[in-house]
Amino acid sequence: MCPSSCGIREVYLLDLTALVAGTQFRGQFEQRMKGLIDEVKKLGNIILMIDEI
Repeated sequence: MCPSSCGIREVYLLDLTALVAGTQFRGQFEQRMKGLIDEVKKLGNIILMIDEI
């Protein structure tokens, strides 16, 4: 159950394996993660679920 303060949100499950795939150099994962976080902030109605943590 979600409290009424949640409003209308979209829930996404983050696939960390896919996010890490193909990163060869230091900083590539961080750059992808920063881009993802920036996009989530911009949209503002996203709940990002990270299962592998």
